[in-house]
Amino acid sequence: MRIKSGFSLRQSEEKYGIINEISGEFILSDMTETEIFLWEKTKEEFSAESLIAAILNEFCVDGATAELEAYDFISTLKNANAI
Repeated sequence: MRIKSGFSLRQSEEKYGIINEISGEFILSDMTETEIFLWEKTKEEFSAESLIAAILNEFCVDGATAELEAYDFISTLKNANAI
């Protein structure tokens, strides 16, 4: 998968969000540390498996939690037509 052009990470005060630069709408706001980490991992070609592996390497979580985080993030991106 790949992020389509026109989406970027923005900081507003102390919060981060992913914005659709064309519509100006945030597709994800008040992002968690894990979501910000995953966004950085989507700058290159990625898969659910690569995101799960990245979470497991970076955070102290079990496989089920890593899967949930990765699939929820991907679902948000798909729903916003970002991938």
